[in-house]
Amino acid sequence: MFFDLFKKKNGELLADLESFLSIKELDSLLSFYNLLEKKYGIIKIQKYFNNQKFDLFDEQQKANILFYPAFLPEDIRLNIQKNAFDDRYGEYALLAAVVGLQEKPLSDEDIKFFINRILQFLYAISEYQRKDVFSLTIASRMLNTFLLFDIKLKSHDIYKTVALLINDADFKVLHHNLLLILCKYQINLSENNEIKQAIGIENYNKAMQIFSIMQKDKQALNNEERSIIGQLYSPIPSFSNLIIA
Repeated sequence: MFFDLFKKKNGELLADLESFLSIKELDSLLSFYNLLEKKYGIIKIQKYFNNQKFDLFDEQQKANILFYPAFLPEDIRLNIQKNAFDDRYGEYALLAAVVGLQEKPLSDEDIKFFINRILQFLYAISEYQRKDVFSLTIASRMLNTFLLFDIKLKSHDIYKTVALLINDADFKVLHHNLLLILCKYQINLSENNEIKQAIGIENYNKAMQIFSIMQKDKQALNNEERSIIGQLYSPIPSFSNLIIA
């Protein structure tokens, strides 16, 4: 009953949201997201998505929402993002969830969940030698998200996964951000000459100095700090151009 009434009163909004869901180019998606937010406001848009079954959307529609999860009501948003990280919606939706996850603060418990899934994915691409461009793009963007989190983690678990990738030259596109993770969690390279040689001790020491300064104040990494440490960001392919090897 509510949805029928909502549909009658909000025909223009529904038409605009259908257009948003159908967009395949990311630049256009961002522009349209900003337009909808300004035109209707987040709360009104959330009422629409609260009355839709997310599973009924196709992968591209799911991805469009996950890139901008503020459109999802808070009571369902986190579960949908977790499902995406469990690869229930397809790999493009997973990539979108990784990027969209940076929008909202998370509890320590939820951060641990997402970090666990990130480490699982990184381990999997190493174990199964997934070196296609799209898998590496997901991994790279996961590292960007990883570096946003400010939480105590077991360095051994991080090292175990990260070391696999740094030791393989075919994953070189990931090495810079992997180095930053090693630095952030103060993982000692002096005991492993192979790792030290792979990434270069001078680069490690330079990055370690930057992180040491940040960690004295126990600050989370914000946009300015990310700029200082020089994270690398892999381009995100549009769904229309996507070729998964």
